[in-house]
Amino acid sequence: MRTSTTAALMGQNPRFRAYLGADTEQAARDALCRQCGIQSRAELDSNPDAAERFHAIRRAFAYGRSD
Repeated sequence: MRTSTTAALMGQNPRFRAYLGADTEQAARDALCRQCGIQSRAELDSNPDAAERFHAIRRAFAYGRSD
């Protein structure tokens, strides 16, 4: 699965949105773009530095959450 697709799907997750401090999918997209230094999630597929920042956010979310 492409990184941009993963980011979009994660933005649909209410817990991930809360982790980002976002209340909507659009706000989650904006937060991810800001934190990854990109204008569009599509850049995650071609910018390895931004992709690594996204994966770091994803790992922190996965390991920090309590279910």
